[in-house]
Amino acid sequence: MLISIDEICRENRIRYYITAGTLLGAVREGGFIPWDDDCDVVIPRRDFCKFVKIMQKRGSDFFYFQDSRCERHYPFAFAKIRSKRVGGRESGVIWQGLGGGCYIDVFPLDKCPENTRRATRFFKLSELFTSLLVAKCGGECGYKKRSARLIFSLLSLLHGRVIALFREAVRIYYSMTSNGARLATVYGSYGYPRECYEAEWFSEECRLKFEGHTLSAPVGYEEILKSMYGDYMTPHAESERRAHFAPGKEKQ
Repeated sequence: MLISIDEICRENRIRYYITAGTLLGAVREGGFIPWDDDCDVVIPRRDFCKFVKIMQKRGSDFFYFQDSRCERHYPFAFAKIRSKRVGGRESGVIWQGLGGGCYIDVFPLDKCPENTRRATRFFKLSELFTSLLVAKCGGECGYKKRSARLIFSLLSLLHGRVIALFREAVRIYYSMTSNGARLATVYGSYGYPRECYEAEWFSEECRLKFEGHTLSAPVGYEEILKSMYGDYMTPHAESERRAHFAPGKEKQ
């Protein structure tokens, strides 16, 4: 599926970059991290919109595309590309009645405020509205404080489409009021500041080896990995290694 993404993006002049564990695997392992079971790709917002339109119309015998336009109750603001052949359900995500299969997460790369307080607010508001949409799919409220749970309960009375519009309004506001010097994958799992980047790190692409192929990576991949993982060349202790789901049976 990664090879297909690479081909589709190159054919359509779409910039994309491997990121997170996939980027780490390329740099440290020359491919997959042994205990990792998903892939991560990031695409600048303008190209992301173009990519989504292409993928919504593109058929494949071995994968399918997921986003909020394709699936009515899809709660995330990023896209997934899922295998039709290798099944499995994400661990701890029993609420997700959105189809199984190993997957690639495709995140939009957006402008982010340079000011720490404003950037933090951008991330927290985006997380709040996503959590509300996840709750509407059967997920649990992840907030511990009583006041936060009360606010969450009140906001959860809103229709899902309204919540999604609020989330998009937050994204547009912070993008329009940012100068572009910093970028972020605001819908990722690491949060601020680990997923906030200098724009120059994505100013060019380079090709990194991955399982005998080459894939697109940001020129500032070393700085990105330091921001995400610190000493990224030292593997995690076994107790810290996390997989996303237990694979199911492979379909013929």
